[in-house]
Amino acid sequence: MPYGSSGYVAPVLPQAEPLTTRPIVQPYQPPPTTTFGDRVNNAIQAYPLQKGIGNNPVDQQEFIRQRANQP
Repeated sequence: MPYGSSGYVAPVLPQAEPLTTRPIVQPYQPPPTTTFGDRVNNAIQAYPLQKGIGNNPVDQQEFIRQRANQP
């Protein structure tokens, strides 16, 4: 083509990839800590279903002490 003609075709440029959004930063959620009182309450609720099974004591007070003192 001669110079100055209107038949100019611009080169094809590679398309830019769309910008990705960053993930939203979530606040740190520490693992739940169980207190001694929580373990005692859980042992009281578990006693009727688990007394005497395996190594579990049949006496409720012993059962609660054993469960509450486990980490």
